[in-house]
Parts: sequence; structure tokens; C-alpha cells
Amino acid sequence: MTKKLYVQPDWPTSIICWAFSLMILDMSLLLWLEITVFQVWTVLAFLLFIAVAAVQVIGRYVVFGEDVLTVHTVISFNSKKIRYDQIKQVTVLRTQVVIVGRYQTIKMLASKKVRQQIVDGVREHASSVKITNNFAK
Repeated sequence: MTKKLYVQPDWPTSIICWAFSLMILDMSLLLWLEITVFQVWTVLAFLLFIAVAAVQVIGRYVVFGEDVLTVHTVISFNSKKIRYDQIKQVTVLRTQVVIVGRYQTIKMLASKKVRQQIVDGVREHASSVKITNNFAK
């Protein structure tokens, strides 16, 4: 069984995606304020926000395969794959993990626990990778 480690994309992408999601929430709040009686449109807009937020949180995760690290995205054809033998360096920053490969760099926002699990997973599958910790405590 493969374990999913939930992450978010790098800062600029996260800000843009969550800004659009919060616009849906703003729309539901404005509908609620403008229409002072209970309306189905207000509830539908709020439920749409909940659905979009859930898709954004659940749809982005990292999976360690046999010889490939896969970073799944909400839109599946944008998923990023990197072979373990192509990983040159893993850098742990305060809020993100940066995986530098031969041909690409993958940046992910993650909690402290998930960052450590990503580092441990890469260390397990690719023992010769340089791992640096730039996390200021």
C-alpha cells in the first residue's frame, strides 16, 4: 500500500489557487448579506466553496513508487514525476521541501511532519542524495 503525503504547490501557485477559492466564499457571503432571507443560492455557493477547497486539499499529494517519486496535482496531466536516480538534492526550508533533479525542480509546501516523511522517503529510495536542512528554528 502506498501512503499519500498531502502537500500544496509552491507559494505563488498556492496563493493564486486559494485566492480563486476564496472568491467563491466571498460570493456566498455577499449573496447572504444582500439577500437577507434564507436562499438556496447562498447555500449552493457555500457548498461550492467547500467542494473546491476539499478538491484542492485532497487532490495534491506525493506518492513514493518503486523507482519514481510522483507529485500528483489537481489536474492530473500536470502531475510531476522524478526518478530517484535523477534527484540531486533535497532542501528542507521553513515551510517547504525543494527537490532538485537533473532536469527539474519541485517545490512543495508541507507541514513539518510531512516534510520529514518526504525526506525519509527520498533517503530510503535514493541513498546518495544530498539533503540540506535550511529550517531556522
